[in-house]
Amino acid sequence: MNSALQYNLSPYTSFMRETKVDLGNGIELHVEIGGEDHHPTIVLIMGLGAQLLFWPDFFCKSLIDQGFRIIRFDNRDIGLSSKIKHQGPRLNTLKLMGRFALGLDNRGAPYDLYDMADDVALLLDRLGLDESYVIGASMGGMIGQILAARHPQKVKKLGLMFTSNNQPLLPPPFPKQLFSLIGRPESTDEEGIVSHSLKVFKIIG
Repeated sequence: MNSALQYNLSPYTSFMRETKVDLGNGIELHVEIGGEDHHPTIVLIMGLGAQLLFWPDFFCKSLIDQGFRIIRFDNRDIGLSSKIKHQGPRLNTLKLMGRFALGLDNRGAPYDLYDMADDVALLLDRLGLDESYVIGASMGGMIGQILAARHPQKVKKLGLMFTSNNQPLLPPPFPKQLFSLIGRPESTDEEGIVSHSLKVFKIIG
């Protein structure tokens, strides 16, 4: 583990430490780490619009108790990690998703899943980790698959949860689920964010 990083106790749980990791590519990730440094590491990659806290504390604690070190983090543009300012014209989310479903490139998007997979590879480098177990959920599973394909030496084993391989022409989500994922909360205060998150999880199951 990189001893140059400054760690603080997580404000959310007593068994995790938090830090900021500069990836050297203009991105800084907010990271939480739990467990002993000499234990095998599991990197948890969360999905679209979800902070590291969507990995339940009891799940992380269970893995730590079984002898693993856990790393969970906010992806770029999420939570306490770096935000990306799009300089071009406003993007149409549904149009981008349609092009992606057809296997076309998303022209104009400021970054893609390949960039996010490279973020994870750089994070492992900055933390001084040669290889790790990786678990990805939803979009995090897509990132994990790309990570394993582009940086196979860094992934000891890959676990996937409710995700996709992103091959063209796959069946799309039901409209209700799709619009819940890309919708915005009615308000941006704590109550509005919590209410929106609960609504989304109820809809997508």
